[in-house]
Amino acid sequence: MSDSEAILIEPLSVGMHASRRAAVRDGEKAVVFGSGTIGLSTIAAARVYGAATVVAVDLLDHCLIAATSAGATAAVHAGAVSADDQIRSYVGKDGADVVFVTIGIPAVFEKALSLVRPGGRIAMIALFDKPVSFEPFDIVGSDVSILGSQMYSDIDVKDAISALVEGRAAIQHLVTHELPIEEARKAFDLTISKKDNAIKVVLLHR
Repeated sequence: MSDSEAILIEPLSVGMHASRRAAVRDGEKAVVFGSGTIGLSTIAAARVYGAATVVAVDLLDHCLIAATSAGATAAVHAGAVSADDQIRSYVGKDGADVVFVTIGIPAVFEKALSLVRPGGRIAMIALFDKPVSFEPFDIVGSDVSILGSQMYSDIDVKDAISALVEGRAAIQHLVTHELPIEEARKAFDLTISKKDNAIKVVLLHR
């Protein structure tokens, strides 16, 4: 395994843990909000776990392109007026079996609640810096399960390594920039701003 592949073990482990927590099964339909490093890793992991349909949702075109390379079967621009209709056209009118939230924006959680099917699962990976409001009946009345997904376990790391080595997780393209450690500030700026089509920015120490 090359260094550039080894770098991806950690984020893929996060996605593997979320997919395991959400009990993704063969043939299921999933929606992943956010196509940054963790979102893209979650897309790949959901496919490894057997999801037949994975819809990526993001605001950045280059991230949506990366999502299809990571295994998403469809990509929807979050800013589109018809975004919800587009998502439902892929997962069905009842909603997705699983919705992954990898963006810490309250409105995204609300959207997840509206797009998960009755009896479905919402896996929360993102951290939020603002309170999230919701109507409890939306969860109780639809028998929806909300699951927290914190980091990963040894099992997830082993599964991530196997998926990478065996070519079942196609996420090598996530590394978009490699910079010397002396340019750490630039690396963090790129990571935050997403300029120059940045996704995962790696610092090299030589």
